[in-house]
Amino acid sequence: MRQIYSRTWTKTLSASSSKYVYSERVKAGFVLTVLSCVAYSAEAEAADAILIGIENGGENTLCEAKAITAAKDSLATTAPLMVGEHDRVFCSFPDADTGDKIELHITGILTRREAWQTGKE
Repeated sequence: MRQIYSRTWTKTLSASSSKYVYSERVKAGFVLTVLSCVAYSAEAEAADAILIGIENGGENTLCEAKAITAAKDSLATTAPLMVGEHDRVFCSFPDADTGDKIELHITGILTRREAWQTGKE
């Protein structure tokens, strides 16, 4: 069984908040194939760093990172991401300021692990 997965998470930064936005964790027994992942902030400035990765309970896996003028306000993954059960996707704007709104947008396919392992639906 496959499900289309399309979600958005938004956070407005306060002085004490983390500069990360996290997706929900993938439920046990499922694998999420992320086809499109975009980290966005309208307030981001040229040369601000933007990171996208996967948090897996151990060491985070960094999947994309930009800190160049071309990144100005967003960063999108260039390849699909495979996110396993209990893992989640994150984006980070280390140079963001208090009051900035940061966003994580994900579109993908959620598949039962057994079907994903066998390649059958």
